[in-house]
Amino acid sequence: MDLTSFNKLRIDIITSTSLDQLQQIQQDFQNLIDSQAPGTSFTKKLETENVNSIHRLIQSKQNQLSKVNFKFVGEPQPPTPINKSNRDSNVFSDLKYNSTSVLDTDYKCEADHIYISKFSNSVVSLESKSISLQSGQNSVCYLHSSGPVFVHDAVNCILIISCHQARLHKLRNSLVIVQNREKRKPIIIENCSNLMINDVDIDDFNHPSKSTKSPNYKVLQSEVLANIQQQIHHVNLSNLEPTISSILHSVKTYNI
Repeated sequence: MDLTSFNKLRIDIITSTSLDQLQQIQQDFQNLIDSQAPGTSFTKKLETENVNSIHRLIQSKQNQLSKVNFKFVGEPQPPTPINKSNRDSNVFSDLKYNSTSVLDTDYKCEADHIYISKFSNSVVSLESKSISLQSGQNSVCYLHSSGPVFVHDAVNCILIISCHQARLHKLRNSLVIVQNREKRKPIIIENCSNLMINDVDIDDFNHPSKSTKSPNYKVLQSEVLANIQQQIHHVNLSNLEPTISSILHSVKTYNI
């Protein structure tokens, strides 16, 4: 297996949302290992290291999904907050190949699989089969994927997302616009706060009850969304920080 195959597998594991999905990934991975022809001693050593890292990542993800794979009896109650920062860091620690940092730039990329390890003060436009971003601030991100989009640990950002599956982790004080998505397919948020999101179905892992309103996000009405989208079209590097600040401030003033 080449590094590209390992990277794709890492992203598939990180963005999986169920134990069944993870089990299928693990089975496919084992079948792929069994089908590999013997290589040189150096190649074998490198692949062994990568295989071991995949096994560790699968175990870490399995532990994560096991903690959220539960069913309620009666009216569900919000769980006690759990400090998962170390767990999140461990999940991402294995995804280190071909990562990119995007700082103070207008960045555009089209590739099969994209992983950005850090982004700040940038306009980011990505098109890919799968997208993972982490450690971001003060940026506008256009994320188009035919598969999953996973955003972890970002603040003061505007995300325009078009994808098959979206998961937002530790996103704070940000605006999220999800496009081209059937409402019955929810986006997943976890450990997020002060989000503004357009009218799509949302699963908030920190507020599973549907009978009460989640305190972690507000829903943008259509007329508010249209006004915000016009402002976003005028964003560029020269006016990035004040425009993001203005948009986020204006959204908070609407009665949503």
